Amino acid sequence: MPVNWYRNRVVAKLKNSDEKILDQLAFQTLGQARINIRENRQIDTGFMTNSGFVISAQRNTYLQALASATARADRPMAEQPSVNTKIESAVAFGAHYSIFQEMRRSFLYQAVQDVSKSFGAIVSEEKF
Repeated sequence: MPVNWYRNRVVAKLKNSDEKILDQLAFQTLGQARINIRENRQIDTGFMTNSGFVISAQRNTYLQALASATARADRPMAEQPSVNTKIESAVAFGAHYSIFQEMRRSFLYQAVQDVSKSFGAIVSEEKF
């Protein structure tokens, strides 16, 4: 079951960034998003929390998230998004209902905002 990513991206723009900085930013964002899920009391089974992954120039944890998702067939995962890892890193949650939880009470966008402040990044939304 493909998941509609709603064709918007939240982008943290960094000046003079390199792969290591993007990687660090992505993994800190994933960690903060998981903390936010817990603090927002959005955990039922833990599937959404465990469906989080990073795609970057240095690492891709999508297959790890997919492996935890395929333990039960009734929990579809989103397909891996296309990312230009030379200039981008992505943080996403593959649980099919993550977008609805995010719209109800932000965990990922809030994480991007929080982590970006410590990196001096500018957060914006882009349509593609």
